[in-house]
Amino acid sequence: MMFRLTKVALIEYIAVVLVLLTSGTYIWYHELTPAIACLIYLAFAIYYRIHHSMGGGLVFTSLYLFLTYAFIIVSFSFHPLMADNQALGFVFQSWGSYLILSNTDFDSFKRKYLKVVFLMCAYAIPIYFLIEYEISPFPIVDRGFYRSCMGVSVGWPSGLFHRFAGFYHEPGACQIVLNLALILYINNIQNWSLSKSEKREMIVILVGIILTKSTGGYIILLVIALCCFWKKIMSRWFLPAFIVVFTCGYIILMSDVVQDKINNESSASLISRQSDNLAMFQMVLEEPFIGWGLGSVDHLKRSDALGNWSNSNGILYMTSSVGIPWLILYLAFLCIGIYRLGFRNISLLFVLLAFLMMESNEKFIEHPVSYILLFLQRKEYFK
Repeated sequence: MMFRLTKVALIEYIAVVLVLLTSGTYIWYHELTPAIACLIYLAFAIYYRIHHSMGGGLVFTSLYLFLTYAFIIVSFSFHPLMADNQALGFVFQSWGSYLILSNTDFDSFKRKYLKVVFLMCAYAIPIYFLIEYEISPFPIVDRGFYRSCMGVSVGWPSGLFHRFAGFYHEPGACQIVLNLALILYINNIQNWSLSKSEKREMIVILVGIILTKSTGGYIILLVIALCCFWKKIMSRWFLPAFIVVFTCGYIILMSDVVQDKINNESSASLISRQSDNLAMFQMVLEEPFIGWGLGSVDHLKRSDALGNWSNSNGILYMTSSVGIPWLILYLAFLCIGIYRLGFRNISLLFVLLAFLMMESNEKFIEHPVSYILLFLQRKEYFK
């Protein structure tokens, strides 16, 4: 039987691919430059909205954006000197994500997201192994601020990652994209309603998460496992379900990756993240209502003074930039968005926890992937 790709399915696949590529990939976002990548993304989003409008839900979901933009403008009025174009990039990516995701059915999106992420892993994982075992017939190319092999990120100019990063700037960013694929399927996993192809694709993605060797990624994976098996743990299947989750949790927490972070007080990554978090928390306390400005000179100067070198916590970065009112707004709309996607009761809490951990692990909150749980909707919410 010949596989036929309809026009609607094709445009949705393109949308998923652009959501993933514009979320900080080297081969697209950085090579084209963020400005061009965001312009292409927004232009396609406008086309998508015109030719793929599903109606309904737009007024409600747009409220988050308009209020966030208002907070940014207020903050900008107190910190008008801009160090870069982050505010503009934020608007382009958030508005484009809104136009695409609020006009896409959740079930349709998650199936395509899973397939595209699976294909990314199926392509990138073999190249990762070839590089690791030093048997790659393909050259490693120095791109100035990163090193790649056949489009796959393998390291920085200072050396190889020796961890799986896929097409992203580092393994910690890659695990966000991969773990999110599992989060979207939590209800299916709980109900054992996965197809054979979905199971195969998830196994490959799971391998990718393990290869990232990301401490945050492993802990998020444990939270997802707890969510998936919670009903079994609380039922007559308590003992086997508990043993499975406990064993998985033990393996994750006792892995070299996690233990090195816990026991090695001199870990550069740990020290950097601690410094970033403490500095941004201090910045929030100093400007709790208006922030220091998104991409402003004042934010940059205060960050340097306090030791925030990489803005590695996306939630704290936005809060320190725009203020606590944005954080309250974000949490409220995130909870509503998760609920509208069918995650209820304890699942809602687990998904919320996993997603907040993701966004606190990297400065990823402005990228399209981070809007999936905010803007996607189920068919019943469309007219």
